[in-house]
Order: sequence, then C-alpha cells, then structure tokens
Amino acid sequence: VIDASPEEVWEVLVDLPAYAEWNPWVFQAAGDMSTGGHVEVAVKLGKLDMHAQHTVLRGSHPDMFCWRDEGVSTVFVYGQRCRFLTRLPDGRTQFHQEVLLEGPMAHLFATFYGYTLQEGVDAETPALKQRVEFLRDQP
Repeated sequence: VIDASPEEVWEVLVDLPAYAEWNPWVFQAAGDMSTGGHVEVAVKLGKLDMHAQHTVLRGSHPDMFCWRDEGVSTVFVYGQRCRFLTRLPDGRTQFHQEVLLEGPMAHLFATFYGYTLQEGVDAETPALKQRVEFLRDQP
C-alpha cells in the first residue's frame, strides 16, 4: 500500500528518465509510455546488465499499465509485465505487479533468470513506494 493516490503513483511510473534516481532494477528507461508506444529499458538481472525493448500494451489510465517484450527472442520466450494501481477507500493506492513468461523456452528462462527477475520486482516495489511518498511530502 502506497500512501498516495493512484495518479501520484502513475506520475512516477511514467517518468522514465527518473527511473535511474530510484529504481534498483530498471536503472535506465526511455520511450513513449502511451498505448502502442515503445520503451527501451536497461535492467539488472543478477550480475548482468541487460537491455530490452518493450511495446506498451496499456498505458493511458492511472489504474494499470502493461508492456510486453519485443524482438526476436519473443519467439522463444514471451514476457509481459503489468502493474496495477487500485484506489483504496482512504485514497491510498494498493499496488501490485505481475510478470508473465510464456513460450517454448519460458521454463528454461525461468530456471536461469527467474530468481533474479523476482528479486528485481521485489526490489522495485518498495523503491516505488519510497519514491512516491518522498515526492508527495515535498513542498
């Protein structure tokens, strides 16, 4: 639960150039966050720095945004990540995210990178909360 409105959380999520300031997993991001837009990110998977291209599947409302992997590798492993923002009765935001891996090599990818992928998601979520609440408290 983030002590801010979904709109305030959304503003942090779509501010791709600022990811390097707060996100321990996605340390570089740039692109168009509108639906159908393309985003390039650099992520830490364990000791590896990897670059990935994504297509935004849904990016126009502050309740959810999803992107999917692009490129040749998607023939073998299709990856998709969605972030959900639900307004609670007190105005705060319930945040959660889901990562989907499918395809003929998904099991192999999960074997080699699943743990570090989970670590990244687990590190990003509290960092997002901290960033949003910090910004909310600024004059």
